[in-house]
Amino acid sequence: MKNGFDKKKNKRVKNEKGEFLALPIEPTLKTRVNPPSKPNPGQVLKSEIQRALRSRGFLIALTMASLLLLVGLRFAYQLPAQRSFVEEWYVSYTQSFYHLMLPLIACFPFADSLVTDRKQGYLERLAVRERFGKVISAKFLANALAGGLAASIPLVLLYAFTSLTNHNPLNHPIFNTIFARPYEIAEVTQLYQNNPDLFILLVIAVVFIVATIFASLGMASTLLVNQRFVAFSLPFLLANALQYFASDARLIPWYWAPSEVLLKANFSTNHDFETINEIPYLLILPLCLILLIGLLIFFFGKRKQVLENSLSENRKPKDGFSLSKLVPSWLQNFPVNEKRLKKGTVFGNYFRNLLNIHIQPIRIVLIVLVVAVLTIVMFGWMKLRMPSFFAVDLIGNPPNTWDLYFMTIGDPLTMALIIANLFLFMISDLQPQSAFGQLAVKRLGSRKQSWLAHILFLFLSAIAYSLIVFLTMHLTGRFLGLPFSNQWSVYRNSAEHINIPVFLTIPNTHFQAFLAVFGMSTLGFFAMSLLVLLINTLTQRRLIGYLMVEILLIASLPLSSILLNVPVVLQYLPIIRNLVMRFYPFVFRNLDQAWHSVYAWLIWLAILIPVTWLAYRKQDYLSHPDYD
Repeated sequence: MKNGFDKKKNKRVKNEKGEFLALPIEPTLKTRVNPPSKPNPGQVLKSEIQRALRSRGFLIALTMASLLLLVGLRFAYQLPAQRSFVEEWYVSYTQSFYHLMLPLIACFPFADSLVTDRKQGYLERLAVRERFGKVISAKFLANALAGGLAASIPLVLLYAFTSLTNHNPLNHPIFNTIFARPYEIAEVTQLYQNNPDLFILLVIAVVFIVATIFASLGMASTLLVNQRFVAFSLPFLLANALQYFASDARLIPWYWAPSEVLLKANFSTNHDFETINEIPYLLILPLCLILLIGLLIFFFGKRKQVLENSLSENRKPKDGFSLSKLVPSWLQNFPVNEKRLKKGTVFGNYFRNLLNIHIQPIRIVLIVLVVAVLTIVMFGWMKLRMPSFFAVDLIGNPPNTWDLYFMTIGDPLTMALIIANLFLFMISDLQPQSAFGQLAVKRLGSRKQSWLAHILFLFLSAIAYSLIVFLTMHLTGRFLGLPFSNQWSVYRNSAEHINIPVFLTIPNTHFQAFLAVFGMSTLGFFAMSLLVLLINTLTQRRLIGYLMVEILLIASLPLSSILLNVPVVLQYLPIIRNLVMRFYPFVFRNLDQAWHSVYAWLIWLAILIPVTWLAYRKQDYLSHPDYD
């Protein structure tokens, strides 16, 4: 018993007067309750910056940029020995295709992190601890910083290397006649000559700013399409398209070319950028990109939209764009002959349905329109380059539709950005198959026959696409006033202007040249379509295969400058070298080099065809594919 309570009897105890004794007062535990701590406002930003700078993508971007500058440095070492450090640095920068690859370098470190964080649920957990606006701002700031540093650090290292290894005097007179200085901008040229260190720092600062914009555009685009490869491909394809249409095709003003903003000398006369009064024009492209980024964030960056991975807060599952609402029904599919379906074999009916689904009239119309516009542009470029060939008093056969065809399909940028790009996009929806396609495979009862049907479809599509391009270019050329002819024109003596090697002009007709160009491009289209099919089958995504192959195709332009003094086998690795006849270093391609490109495509096919079959055998038809 203690303090009025008997624990043995489990009852209270009375005193002598019959009153209950007081119960003991249990001591209360003194606990210290900590108020909920608020996260440090700068902790999220610090964490995101650390993630960005320590990521594998940041290391890959630095490596990619450094390799490109090493390619440019090889060009710089071919300059006269009197070159100064600023000539070495600027030529390395301008001759390394840095302006083409800059969007990819800027987006590689961290632009896809918003996609991965959304899919893994990390962004949602982070948004619980901190206000959503601060989280998104921290991610965009870290991404912009990582992209800018990835693009500018290699240039800083190149500046340090050239400054320490080259002690030649500045402004040697021999460089007054060599394209190694920014002659287009008088004020910048004076800065280049009088204060080269400040000039280099100015270019690095511009590269840093432009890289931050491209990195932000890559991350903002994933708010619209929640896919990693969209973050890499959209800024890359957009920048290269603007470069082509502004600098090469000249369909849009010169200041839309990213190379102009990046202070890369073009040594051309396509614009009047000579005084400081034109410098404000350089702000148009960056400001428009910043506006685009702001619009994407404003319309698609709301908390509920981002955390739920939806494009609209009130989006219903059945809502969306329907082809039937955009395109008339008679342009969607060719009519099906039901009597023939009843008589045909199972494989034949499956293949005819495949053709009916994927060969749509609207696609053919789109191909014809795009190729026709491209042909008109190249015709204007042809007249601009060689106006004497179109003179009234011309001696010899005038230019004909064959010249226009060879010039257009043989241009590397035209092939990479438009012709091959359009074909890859058209066939990119073959895999993964829709629910109807999976049901058709089940009724067919054979994965192998389905795979054979897809291989045959891609092969016939490559041939048909090349024929449509051929006919459209000839008919458009005839519409523009060029004659049909089976004889060579005056371009025969300067075949380099129509992008074919000299040995193909030796016969009196165009037949041999047509077979070489048509066969090489068709094999290339077929091989690249198989690569798209393989990637889509493995990833179960329709856009990823197209985007990856297109990036590889455009990246092969600078890769051709890297693989110069290498074994013959490595010289034919860049895709673009095997798609067009004349591209550096095969400017004067001979017969053996033409056959080597054919052999390269055959090797591609020998590898891709069995590998796609292995991918088909492992494909899970019961899973729900993501159509991007």
